[in-house]
Amino acid sequence: MSDRVAIYARVSADQQSVADQIHELREVGDQLGWRITNIFIDEGMAGAKGRDKRPAHGQLLKAIARNEIDLVATWTINHLAHSLYDLIKFLDKIREQDIHLYLHQQNMDTSSATYVI
Repeated sequence: MSDRVAIYARVSADQQSVADQIHELREVGDQLGWRITNIFIDEGMAGAKGRDKRPAHGQLLKAIARNEIDLVATWTINHLAHSLYDLIKFLDKIREQDIHLYLHQQNMDTSSATYVI
């Protein structure tokens, strides 16, 4: 069980809605006993635009730095970073703060005993 969970949702195309992502992540949270404290949404924002063009991603990073969350839940790994370099920086930040990561499409949950980042 994660005490403080932040959902990060992003879409850049009409293929999936942010509402669908949030709905499914909430369902997972209900099953796993999450307490969702934050939902960060960048709708219509391509990952390549960078953090300054994705305000909710920037807010997520600030919440991570302030140690306000215990787990970040998102639809897929490519929502978190556009490049491998940015992804490694993100993973380093959450590891430094002892924050776990749930990736829905990759079926990955670092708060379970089988995953470590």
